[in-house]
Amino acid sequence: MWSKSFLFIIMLLFLSHRAFTSASISGYVVDTNDEQLQANIRVIEGTSVVASFQTGPDGVFNLDVPPGNYTIIVYSNNPDTEGFDYVPASFKVSGIFDERIVLTEAYSLRLLGDFQFIDTENLPLRNSFYVQDSDGNILSPSGFSLEFSDRNGGVSAIPNLPSREVILPVGTIADVNVSSSVLIESRIVVRSFLIKDLSSQLGELVTRDVREYTIPLSMSIAQDSLEGLENRLDDMNQYGFYLARQEAALSSGIKYVDDSYTYFENSLYDESFDSLKRGYILFTHTNSELINMYSDARLSVYLLIGFLSVSAIVTGYLLFDDFMPQILSDVVVLAGGLIFFYYTYPGSRTISLVNFVLASVAFFISFLG
Repeated sequence: MWSKSFLFIIMLLFLSHRAFTSASISGYVVDTNDEQLQANIRVIEGTSVVASFQTGPDGVFNLDVPPGNYTIIVYSNNPDTEGFDYVPASFKVSGIFDERIVLTEAYSLRLLGDFQFIDTENLPLRNSFYVQDSDGNILSPSGFSLEFSDRNGGVSAIPNLPSREVILPVGTIADVNVSSSVLIESRIVVRSFLIKDLSSQLGELVTRDVREYTIPLSMSIAQDSLEGLENRLDDMNQYGFYLARQEAALSSGIKYVDDSYTYFENSLYDESFDSLKRGYILFTHTNSELINMYSDARLSVYLLIGFLSVSAIVTGYLLFDDFMPQILSDVVVLAGGLIFFYYTYPGSRTISLVNFVLASVAFFISFLG
């Protein structure tokens, strides 16, 4: 009798110890028609995958893990279909978990083509894809936030999902926000576009060429560059600069941009991008030339003012022996030279009239002393 009681106590202690040193995660997986689904289960604690396994065809799973706080990710896909078949589900667990898990039907969006922009040779550092509703809210129909990236990684990523493939729920019209982090010179710039009103059926694969969206972004960049160049040309024409070569470059760049629009309308994305980039390069290089011309002209104005001041002083010194006649002669010669210079030299009006006069006085006094 004593031995049976002892064995019973030992069994109770063993069961109690197991209850305190393990937690049970179990359940079964079905689709929205209550059909059993073979699924993959990932059990995550913090940043570590505690367990990863596949259920049987009946969708049943059972796992003992140490007590703790876990995230369970459940996903299922039929390899015979082109797209992903079910929206992953995610659950927070702390203790015993025994649930019927329903996976909603899904399809896939695959993004084709290159992420390119005309103002950089760099490819994006990262492209992120967010499935959202018409109000811009990210969808998470089964607790799994539908956020993806072409730099997929981490414990929450769906294994073997192609880097540019996005899972979307069937029966919901959704948008996909595509966000690219691009290195422009030394800055990281984020550029985004929206693929709108997507819908499809179970397991289907929808494709979109990203150039259908990135080229219009580049067109906007080229248009800004064009407008900046036109404004600078107008300003410098008013100063009297000779700009025939730069205006020819502007015309050539506009032709390239117009050709790019034509190619784009005919879905010739490679040709459209190349032509647009040629136009953009002409705009930026020509604009840089004008900036340098403008800076050189400003510098030359100050140098010529200094030269005219010295010439006026030397002229007065050669014409007269007395100081006062020399000064009067200097002033008259300098004033006449400056007036002629201001109205005939194209670069003279790159500085204001006030600065022109002040610089003339400063040079004259400094050289006279």
